[in-house]
Amino acid sequence: MLEIKKVTKIYDEKTIALYNLSFSLNKGEFITVLGPTGAGKTTLIKLLALEESPTQGEIKFDSFTTQKMKKSHTSQWRQKLGIVFQDLRLIKDKSVFDNVALPLRIKGVKEKNVKKKTTEILGNLGLLLKRNSLPPELSGGERQKVAFARALVSEPVLFLADEPTANLDPVATEEILDLLTKIHNQGTTVMVTTNQEQVYQKFNQKISPARVLELELGKLK
Repeated sequence: MLEIKKVTKIYDEKTIALYNLSFSLNKGEFITVLGPTGAGKTTLIKLLALEESPTQGEIKFDSFTTQKMKKSHTSQWRQKLGIVFQDLRLIKDKSVFDNVALPLRIKGVKEKNVKKKTTEILGNLGLLLKRNSLPPELSGGERQKVAFARALVSEPVLFLADEPTANLDPVATEEILDLLTKIHNQGTTVMVTTNQEQVYQKFNQKISPARVLELELGKLK
């Protein structure tokens, strides 16, 4: 379903973010990518989201490949993804409902169905009472859940999570980790994190099949 083939990403012709990285992901798998700050984890998410292009190598996803990418393929690729970025990227002056509904509206889904699906996902994540709130009015854990709801509302083929528990208190962290395990039952997941203890204690016990890949200086150990 997803294949990373000898991917290298170099910035400014001198900074190597990823070097000769290769791995594959099968449908229904959960892969956690571990690594310290600067190991290229966020770069990997950006490559998978087509925000960046490989300097060398190839990424294959579904029926697409970065080596033969047409402009029309970019939107089709992205519409199959659900992404929670580390900075969340919520629109501060739009309500929780409108933030979550955005992917459906971009796809041109009828407003009646937008309302139904958005209300459903907000209910599932315990956010229905916050539907009219703005992101700055929410707690960190609530904002994280809104980002999850937006990523999941269009039922993506592949879910990407970049440091999904960063800067959260222990209670909110546990809620997000539980949410991740539930999400995985519906699809395929790539999560990047620096928290090795969290990964081994939580995901390897509750998710199958699960794999852990460790990045060191931009490449797999």
